Order: sequence, then C-alpha cells, then structure tokens
Amino acid sequence: MGSTLRDRTVVIFGGTSGIGLAAARQAKAAGASVIVVGFNAAGAERVAEEFEGSLSFTRSAHPGALS
Repeated sequence: MGSTLRDRTVVIFGGTSGIGLAAARQAKAAGASVIVVGFNAAGAERVAEEFEGSLSFTRSAHPGALS
C-alpha cells in the first residue's frame, strides 16, 4: 500500500479479527485514519490498544437483528 492512504480515512467492517484486522493494520501502516465497524466491543478495545488510540470503533447491529 505504501503511503497511498496518507491523510485518508478507511472504514473496515469486521476489523476486530481475521482479514478485517489485517486490513486495518495495513491501512494504519499506510498512514490512514482507521474506523472499524463491528459487533465485538472487546475485540475493538484490543485493537484500539494495539493502535495506541488512533482507531474509531462503531458497533453495528447483529445481522440477525436486521431481519
């Protein structure tokens, strides 16, 4: 990714684990502000600690609650 994301905001859905977390890490490393959307608040806290508070987390509704 290089520095192509510097001064950009990236929204990652499911960024508290797995591929989403890897994408969030890559975006942060490339200079982006990262917003993680998910429903794992505990995971978000761990990610925020790893990112040293440079992360925003938005809790989404559980998919079953939308039907």
